[in-house]
Order: sequence, then structure tokens, then C-alpha cells
Amino acid sequence: MSNITSIINCNFGGIRRKDSVFSSDKITCSDCQNVELFFTELNSGVGIRTTSGNTSVCKILPADEKIIGFFESTQLGNKYLFLYTESETQGKLYSFNIKANSLKEILNGLTVTGKASGVDFAQGWLDMFIFSNGEEVKYIYSNTETSEALIIESPENIKLVDVEDRTVKGLGLVVFDGRLWIFNDKILWYSQKGDCRIFNYVDTEIKTSSGYIEFVKNITAIYPYLGSLAVFHKDSSVLIKLDETTLFKQEEESPGGCASYNSLVFHGTDLYFYDDTKKGVFSFQQIVNGDKTLGENIALDIQDELMKIQPADIDSIRALSVVTSDRNEVWFLIPISDDKKYSYVMIFDYIRGEWVKRKCQHINTIGIFDSTLYSAGNKLYQEYTGDDFDGEFIECYFKCTLFNLGSDNTLKITKFPPRITVDGSYINDFYVKYVKNYDLLKQPKIKHIKTKTIKNVLYYDTDQTWDSEYIYIPNALMQILKMPSATFKALEITIYTQDAGQGFYIKTLEMSKVKVKQI
Repeated sequence: MSNITSIINCNFGGIRRKDSVFSSDKITCSDCQNVELFFTELNSGVGIRTTSGNTSVCKILPADEKIIGFFESTQLGNKYLFLYTESETQGKLYSFNIKANSLKEILNGLTVTGKASGVDFAQGWLDMFIFSNGEEVKYIYSNTETSEALIIESPENIKLVDVEDRTVKGLGLVVFDGRLWIFNDKILWYSQKGDCRIFNYVDTEIKTSSGYIEFVKNITAIYPYLGSLAVFHKDSSVLIKLDETTLFKQEEESPGGCASYNSLVFHGTDLYFYDDTKKGVFSFQQIVNGDKTLGENIALDIQDELMKIQPADIDSIRALSVVTSDRNEVWFLIPISDDKKYSYVMIFDYIRGEWVKRKCQHINTIGIFDSTLYSAGNKLYQEYTGDDFDGEFIECYFKCTLFNLGSDNTLKITKFPPRITVDGSYINDFYVKYVKNYDLLKQPKIKHIKTKTIKNVLYYDTDQTWDSEYIYIPNALMQILKMPSATFKALEITIYTQDAGQGFYIKTLEMSKVKVKQI
């Protein structure tokens, strides 16, 4: 007894290990690397393509220094890019001009901590950039007469001690209620209102005075949210709200903790944070009456990657909201201790609600400057540029969810070769691998697929530009390509590259006339 079925899919998904699917509705993957989703404009479909890499934009740093963090600061209408670097002996803060490729040292001799936090504080009369590495807090501002010059605030004008004569230092710098907030261990300090340099002025009769709040548990992160300040611990959180009688009112503790000061981000309308005690990414969501509620764990499908994060590496996690002209994503740079050469970014595609994985050279941080995405390690890299990672090829693959039509005990025979539709306007030079019946010991079937497009012959010899003045080139050159036929009970299809210059741009996958036979 047998029957014929077909799978015609024009909708790919990301990494799914909890709700995986291989059907005409969607094809997800058990794993992928350096692959991204895109709208195909075919029946509201979603395709898969190799992602762009990155290129270095700062090669003039001393060889013994690595970038720990970088920050965008706007002062007197000018944008500055600050780089914080560390060698084995000291930390330094630079101002870097990308267009001029010039680097100016601002601070040196800082304590080596491997951490960095920074924030802008607009005081009206003077804009300041405040930087901290956990041990030293520095204030930097533009010279009002020559706006190109940067000045370090004199220590005489800064009061980094509280009323108990304790030194104010730490991480997680944020601005809330016109004050600078900073935490260290169990203490949360806030500056005088309107003056981010003063922490020791306390007058219970004046609501603009500085102060501190002590908790019974160590603070891991802080973030302004819904007109309040969210204070996170390892396994829980509280909201601090403005109060007419007590200045600040602390609400009851709620579940949902945050791992570290850089592992949370506001994106869309929600505050997302990584909770290491639950190995998940949760969010605070606003409900009808304006209060918050704890959202569900959106990272169940990538928990295998999160399980690799070691407690000693928690402070290396970075979360970033990426909203550009063509992207709406949340990036989570996660440290995997058994791989020191490369870094991994788990990317949540906010529009499509899917996860993909990006592998790149080792980096320490990620950020946005002037609406452009950058990462940094030994160099500063501009992301989503070029076909490789600063000259290094890193393979990409999309390992489809297992195809077995719901049963491993029936024989499937592809009467016609499976077909994929690609956009010939882009490079399509890749491999397709079949692993049948879970048999990893048997040599898999592999086919090399490489397309030829009309664009290959339309170059000028001199400047490599399209000769479109004489020949019209459509935006999309659709091509239908054959994959290998197969007989199997369960089939795992992997689409991948293995050499520099390869890539794919796939819009649909069709398995027509699959014969299903009882055995």
C-alpha cells in the first residue's frame, strides 16, 4: 500500500528545537550558521540566504591592546565614538574618527577590569559623557569654545563619595529622573538631580539631593522602564518608582533576574533580559493599566547554546537592539568558553520571531554608532559588509528539520528530484548534503550546485560595473535547480558552503511526488 504526497514550501524559519517543522507551511532548521531570513515577495514567503560578513575600520590600535567597549556620545551637536581598550597593564580611552581614520588618546593608566560602561548626561548647561570600568568613573565633555577639543572634568568638581564616605564606583550607568545611577554589589547610588557629579549632598527636605538604596542581594543590572527604574538581581527584580513622600518607592520583588549589566536591552515595546538561572531570555511587557508583566521565555529553541555559557563568563554577554533601514533584530553576543578563536551571536529576528546564529572572529562587544552596526575585539569591525569576516572565510549552513512525514517506519521515494528556486541575481554556489535514516557512519550523498547568470558576462573590463545601458537586467533572475533524488525513511537535508566566494539565495523548496510506502 502506498500513496503520493508533495511538499511545496516558500516559507523558511530559523532554529527550532522545540516546535520544529518540515511541511508546506514552513521548513525550520535544527541548526544554522551565518544564514539569515528575508522576505521573498512570493506569496508572503520567507527565504534563506548567506549573510554578509564584516570589515575592519580601525587598524591603528597598538598591537597589545584589545577593545573592551565602545560608545556613541553626542555633545554640542557633534557625535563622538569612544573606544575603551586594555592591555595587560592598563586601560585607555580613545576618541576615534572613522572618516579620518584618526585615533586620539584621552585617558590612560586605568585599572584593567575587562569591563566598560558609559552614558551621556545632558545637563542643559553642559553635556557630559560618563565612563566607568568598574573601578574608575570619568567625566568627559566638549570645550564650548572649540567643540573639537575634549576635556576631562577636574576631580575637584566631582564628589564620588556618598554621605557615608563610601567611594562611588561600579557599572550599569543609566540616567533616570535627571540623575546618574550607578551600582556596586548591593548598593545603588543616585546623584544630585541635575548634577551627575555630586553624590554626597543629602537633605531630606530637598527632593533634588543625592542618596543611595541598599538591597539584601547583589545587583546585576539596572534599566529605566515605564517611568521607573528596573533593578535586577541574579534571579529576581524590583521596580523603583517616584514617590511624593519618600522620593523613591520600591515595589515588591518579582521573578525574572538578569545575568549581568550588559545582558539586557529595550527593543520594540519590551525590555528583554537574559536570566542565567533559567537559561532563558525573558521580557517585561506593558499591560493595559500601564504596569508590567513577565513575558514568556523566547529562547527555548536555542537553549543548547545558552547552556554553554559558564558562570565565569557572565559579564561577557552583550545584548543589543539593532534597528536599521533593513533590519529589526536583537543581538545576544554569548561567550562559549571552549572556542576562544571565534565568537557567536544569537540573533532574534523580531519581525519573523525566529532565531539564527552568527559565527565571526573573536569579538568582545557590539554596538551602534551613527545608525551603523559595529563589533570590536582586536579591531573595530563594521558588520553586514563584505562576503567574509575581515578576509577570513567562515562556513555557513542551514540544517533542515528532519523530513520523515511523521513516521520513521515508512519508505519515502522521491519520484521527481526535489527542486529549489534561487535568485540568480546573487551568488548561488553551494552544496546539498543528505543524511538518510540517522546513519552518520554511512557516506552522505553530496551535490555541488552552482548557477550561471547573465550578470557574469556583463562587466566592463576596466571598472567592473554592469553594462546595463545596453542590456536590461531584472531585479530578480529566478532559477529552478534540481537536488538529488533519494529513497529513505528519514532525511536530513543540509545546505552549506565550504569555500570562500560561495553563497546561496534560496526562495523556495519543493519535494513533489514523494511516494510513501508501508514496509
